[in-house]
Amino acid sequence: MPMNRVIRVSTPTGVGATYIPIDRSTQTLTVQAIAVGTVTYTVDYTLDNIRRGLANPYDNSEDLVAAASADWTNLIASGSASTSFNSTATMMALRVNITAGTGNVRILISQGE
Repeated sequence: MPMNRVIRVSTPTGVGATYIPIDRSTQTLTVQAIAVGTVTYTVDYTLDNIRRGLANPYDNSEDLVAAASADWTNLIASGSASTSFNSTATMMALRVNITAGTGNVRILISQGE
């Protein structure tokens, strides 16, 4: 029976980026983004290893990359709408980037084998 890992994240209110490390060995990934209030945002992914870089952005050992320096690819481009995405791509982390507004974004990530 496949095992699912569910991650729930609410971003801080206002403009800024929130980084969410995920399990890169997962075969399937569903991302649901729910806009709360007035907010413009994107959800992006990276193949770069930012896991320890999140805790210490100056640690570049073991091919670690600071989250702000990672190579990000857009996954969900959205205005204030709520949306979802299904993928079988391998990813190391997600970034929720709020570019305008005073609301926040709730993210629900479901990972399975």
